[in-house]
Amino acid sequence: MVRNRRLQRQQTKKRWGAFILLLVFCIVVGGIFGYWWLQQHTIPLNADTLCPIDGPHALTVILVDRTDRFNTVQREAVRVRLDEVQAQTRIYSGIALFSIGPTENELLRPEAYLCNPGPVSEASPLYQNIRRIEQRWHAFIQRLGQAFETAVQSGEQPASPIMESIQSAALSTFARTAPDTPKRLIIISDLLQHSSTLSLYQQLPLFADFKTTNKFRQLHAPLIGVEVEVFYLRRPTDRAIQGKALIEFWQQYIRENGGLLVRVVSIEG
Repeated sequence: MVRNRRLQRQQTKKRWGAFILLLVFCIVVGGIFGYWWLQQHTIPLNADTLCPIDGPHALTVILVDRTDRFNTVQREAVRVRLDEVQAQTRIYSGIALFSIGPTENELLRPEAYLCNPGPVSEASPLYQNIRRIEQRWHAFIQRLGQAFETAVQSGEQPASPIMESIQSAALSTFARTAPDTPKRLIIISDLLQHSSTLSLYQQLPLFADFKTTNKFRQLHAPLIGVEVEVFYLRRPTDRAIQGKALIEFWQQYIRENGGLLVRVVSIEG
């Protein structure tokens, strides 16, 4: 009888030992799987740009024409459009903001280049650092908002090198982005190109003639696969120039450079 009890206790201990070993094994395997899953679902971000280390999942380049003054209504209307672009930017997608300017000595540099790191509402407290995510989100909103505010402040320049600026911004962004990355270019401008290479102020040339010249080759921009939108600024003194023919000229310029003009939005004011 005593022997049977001993055997029962030994068997119970063995069962418990086997159960504990199985439990430890499951915990270890679960930990390894959990670590692997986190590695697959956690995207490392650049601390400065908040973009994925391997590049943004989509990229919007915004080119603002500040070579002439904005009136009060235009300034507010442009700011509203910029805020809409920011709000529509998906997680891990980037925005690069440029102002039109001279490019003779160096490529234009972005005044802001940031990616949407994702809001706290899309984070999980089970495996993510909520505080860090919140800090990144506020940095995205605040830094881009400050850059937008600067971009809509009026400025005046003797030249308006729009094509040169498109070329420069495209070379420093689109040309350095993976070919399969969705790309968009937003041009906020009156489209009145005016530089030593080409000026549209006095006369709008036929595009068929323009594209055969050295000027077109000089102003070529890498826009292959890029969707282009224009936020169109009207200038009261140049309404005769800013007609349908001007839009068609730019449409052909964009197409000949591999892009697609998808819409033109007239800015209030």
